[in-house]
Order: sequence, then structure tokens, then C-alpha cells
Amino acid sequence: MAWNAFQKLWVIEPKSSAATPENLTIDEQCVFQQLKSQSIRLEQERIGFNALLDVVGTL
Repeated sequence: MAWNAFQKLWVIEPKSSAATPENLTIDEQCVFQQLKSQSIRLEQERIGFNALLDVVGTL
């Protein structure tokens, strides 16, 4: 899934968290840094359950 697949759920984060979450994969770290560098936060609670099932189904 592309890093910007849920771009419509992004919001501007005026003051981003300084801490990088632990245990991220390399791909997840890349996405986190891209979002953080642009002061963007993903409203993950708005991601639909079907999208979650689609991703889990590929594991």
C-alpha cells in the first residue's frame, strides 16, 4: 500500500512529536519521517475496517 493511501485523513500537526515510535519497520520509519517533515498527522482511527482487513489479508 502506498504511503499516501490515506492522504484524505491527514491533518496538519502544528507541533509534532519529537519522539519516533519504537519498533517500526524500515518502511514505517520512512512514512513516519515523511509525514513528520511535512507537519502531517494521520487520523488513523478514521481508517475504515475494510481497509484494515485488506491489508491483513495480504500478510
